[in-house]
Amino acid sequence: MKCPYCQHELSEHSQFCSYCGEEIKVQKKCPQCYHSQNIDAVFCSYCGYHFQQTKEDKELTRSKKNQNKNKNKKMMMIIISIIICLCIGLTGYFLLFKEEKAENKSISNEKQTELKLDENKFEIEVEQQDYIEANMNCTYEVDNEDIVKVDQFGTITGLAPGTATVTVKGENGEKQKCQVVVSENTQNIVISSYEASSTLTAEGYDYSVNQLYDQNYSTCWTEGVEGDGIGQTVTVNFESRVKINTLNIVNGYNKTSDLYQKNNRVKKVTLIFDDGSEETVELKDSFNISQSISFTEKQTKTVKVRIDEVYKGTKYEDTCLTEMTLTYKK
Repeated sequence: MKCPYCQHELSEHSQFCSYCGEEIKVQKKCPQCYHSQNIDAVFCSYCGYHFQQTKEDKELTRSKKNQNKNKNKKMMMIIISIIICLCIGLTGYFLLFKEEKAENKSISNEKQTELKLDENKFEIEVEQQDYIEANMNCTYEVDNEDIVKVDQFGTITGLAPGTATVTVKGENGEKQKCQVVVSENTQNIVISSYEASSTLTAEGYDYSVNQLYDQNYSTCWTEGVEGDGIGQTVTVNFESRVKINTLNIVNGYNKTSDLYQKNNRVKKVTLIFDDGSEETVELKDSFNISQSISFTEKQTKTVKVRIDEVYKGTKYEDTCLTEMTLTYKK
């Protein structure tokens, strides 16, 4: 051991230092903090432990330590139990959510892959058109092309009186059949001329009003004034007074979907008849689709179609129409 005064090494049982002559007092260790103390110390200089406490005090101290230890152990067990419950609950929730999501996805895919048609039977007249509407891209095949013509977009046109069947094949491979009954015209509606209040002029391009009845979706009539063309008109003249109740129209510039979006399309038009009466109808913003809009039956020799509102183009302010006719539909 070392002398606590001069730090020289001494034998283990020395009572006095052979170097400085000081008496060597025996040391003891604190049972609470384990630091060395003088043998005659009453309290530990590090933790305040009372070396002369009674046996009962010692037992009490030991009991308190055990209680604290048990309390900490119980708290730890509670915390661990809560964590385990949370883990089990979250695992169950995510498994249930995943299963429900997979089931919903399966149902959604099932609905998406089922071919549905808005109508399975059509009644039209010769030279009249209608449209087969489906919930997916389709191809079309008609069993009698002398009676009905059908294009790639599902537009059917009556050619002669009779009945034909159109087979609709969805992109999922599923097939459905549509019956088309074509009857004679109830009235021979002959359009003598079209007149436009304005026409866009551009070198190398033809946007004249006669494009409205050429049955070509790559051409169109375009108004020729500044702005959106609100108030511009197309007048349809008949050879005699006729009975009409349907406006057939292909909206916008349908040469490509890009040109369709870049130019204005017609949203609302007012039909003005030769007796001065008017009726406003709204068109759909639909690319490559022939729309048939019904209105109150009229006897007239002229119809002026006025642009009242448009769907705005992404680049140009020119308002376009691809096809337009007026017919009578039962």
